[in-house]
Amino acid sequence: IMTQKDLKSSSAQPYVFLGLFTAFAALMLANPVLPPLARKLGISEIETGIIISVSALMLTIVSPLWGSLSERIGRKKVFVTGIFGLAIGMALFAGAAHLGLNNIVWGQNLLILLIGTRLIVGLMIAAVPVSAQAYMADITDADNRSAGMAVIGAANGLGTLIGPAIGALLVTFGLLMPF
Repeated sequence: IMTQKDLKSSSAQPYVFLGLFTAFAALMLANPVLPPLARKLGISEIETGIIISVSALMLTIVSPLWGSLSERIGRKKVFVTGIFGLAIGMALFAGAAHLGLNNIVWGQNLLILLIGTRLIVGLMIAAVPVSAQAYMADITDADNRSAGMAVIGAANGLGTLIGPAIGALLVTFGLLMPF
């Protein structure tokens, strides 16, 4: 006999999986695109590394803050905010790169814009896994918690694997298409 918690857990898990998968695939779309985009923008390898790394750094720094916020305002609100914020950050990055490709902004100003938008990406993606993990812990009992956390790990892993492949396919339509 399934309890109310079992029903909640089994019906919510596909949404948690899909949200996490989408977020991490979107984040990883940039990996095959950034090196050729950086060359076109005249950005050095070190600067490209910084642009890539600031997202991971921001994710590391703000994850505990998002976790605390999910305790106060709720897991779903933080999860959805993170996904929408990630989309906004990716769009802002594409906009900044577009300005650079069209020689509207260049040099240090362009680099600052690109780093700033990747900071936004890192800030917002950080909300997604912490709220998902907390939510999964909330909706699973001790006997099913490992399986629930495995759903999160699978979503993260598949997004990390499939995201760059999708990015590589989308780049055939233009350098900014993956964003």
